[in-house]
Amino acid sequence: MAELATIARPYAEALFKAAGADMDETAAWLDELAAIALNEQLQQFAGDPGVTATQTFDVIGSRAFASLHDFTQWSVGALAPSGVWMAMKGRVPDDELAELPVGVRLFHVEPLVVPGLDAQRCLVWMRPAGVEPN
Repeated sequence: MAELATIARPYAEALFKAAGADMDETAAWLDELAAIALNEQLQQFAGDPGVTATQTFDVIGSRAFASLHDFTQWSVGALAPSGVWMAMKGRVPDDELAELPVGVRLFHVEPLVVPGLDAQRCLVWMRPAGVEPN
């Protein structure tokens, strides 16, 4: 069974790193993490006795969560061997793409149009280096 502490650990580590910066921003971030922990689907996942520590996922997605580097590093253990990461970003994050870990490769950036939103959005698709699509 997946423990909430196991799922929350990357978030907690990031929070402690950020806590030395802006306390107001850190408090707002902590409120967001609390909302994530209260998510019914997350609680069902964590409480499912069929979920093991080695369970992996074909796609791990993120929206306005963290840098691409942190997102991929924090979730690599949950990614299936032929899995992919998908992150929703605003503008194409060229600076973050330049900082991708050595073991992560960008394979597609998909522009998005969000109805009613006059802003740039895109999906950034990545996979472990050396892994080719099935």
